[in-house]
Amino acid sequence: YCSWACPYGAPQFAEATGTMSKCNTCAEDRLQGLPPACVAACPLRALDFGDLVALRERYGALDTIAPLPQGSVTNPSVVITAPAGIRPGPVTVVNAEEIQR
Repeated sequence: YCSWACPYGAPQFAEATGTMSKCNTCAEDRLQGLPPACVAACPLRALDFGDLVALRERYGALDTIAPLPQGSVTNPSVVITAPAGIRPGPVTVVNAEEIQR
């Protein structure tokens, strides 16, 4: 699914090995001081990239937003900022078919 989702075609399927290549966050661009293409192109400026500590200082250390797994379990290397109107506390899933088991 990652190959379909990336508008830049970064993840590619290697038929010889039967595996997907991984996004390298536009390593060549970053060596030139540029952000990854997805960050630069995001029209809503919803994406950012950088040192995790610096990102957490800028945006906060929130790493758990329902229905995502608890950050204490997954130890994510991303910072997620909740929408302004999100309510804290337990969340009830309304459509049980959206949950994979």
